[in-house]
Amino acid sequence: RSVALVTDGGTPGISDPGALLVRRAREAGHRIVPIPGPSAATALLSVSGFPPGPFTFVGFLPHRQGERRRALEALRSEPRPLLLFEAPHRILATLEEALAILGDRQAILGRELTKLHEELLSGTLSSIRAELGERAVRGEMTVLIAGPAETPAGEGDPGEALGDAVRRLVESGYDRKEAMRLVARQRGLSRRDVYRELLARDPAKA
Repeated sequence: RSVALVTDGGTPGISDPGALLVRRAREAGHRIVPIPGPSAATALLSVSGFPPGPFTFVGFLPHRQGERRRALEALRSEPRPLLLFEAPHRILATLEEALAILGDRQAILGRELTKLHEELLSGTLSSIRAELGERAVRGEMTVLIAGPAETPAGEGDPGEALGDAVRRLVESGYDRKEAMRLVARQRGLSRRDVYRELLARDPAKA
């Protein structure tokens, strides 16, 4: 006999209980065959305009506020864009916490992707939060948040002194090591090169 697993939105087995069924079926010796269908993750990536490359799939963040904040703290230094799912009754709190912990990064939010009432909101975390805060929020959400190097706080002026670039990032919420790593990446240097330059210019602050 053949058994099909379907969902009314999105691809089964990705951030839903379908993964448990797949695992149990495989353990029982059954053959598992995927049939491509709508995927909110790939749909949002395709219209994001973000540079192509690796991204980090987060799925749903924890429901409890404290655990959610700790999860975002752990992701703050992740250099790749973050792709996450969220329910409508938690999306405003999640955006607020992401803004406070990650900074006001570029982002794009997809609501009800691949469905009749599909909507896209792009901008910064703060602008998307403000837009959603003015209405009743409905539908499943998919959010893509830029990595720290792609945000306005991480861009800076190419002619900016290394020390000033590091200081600006620290003042925007990054710890010193992460700020040095981001500046090194933007300038095509190693973090050791940045540290040596800071040490040479101002040993007391390096």
